[in-house]
Amino acid sequence: MKQSQQSNKLRFDGQVFLLGLMSIKKVGQSQLG
Repeated sequence: MKQSQQSNKLRFDGQVFLLGLMSIKKVGQSQLG
């Protein structure tokens, strides 16, 4: 149970990290014009 919760948190952190990267890319592209 505890291990599955930990893996779920890692997966959630990974999704947040990917979303952050995508948003940074979008901001960079919009700044480049």
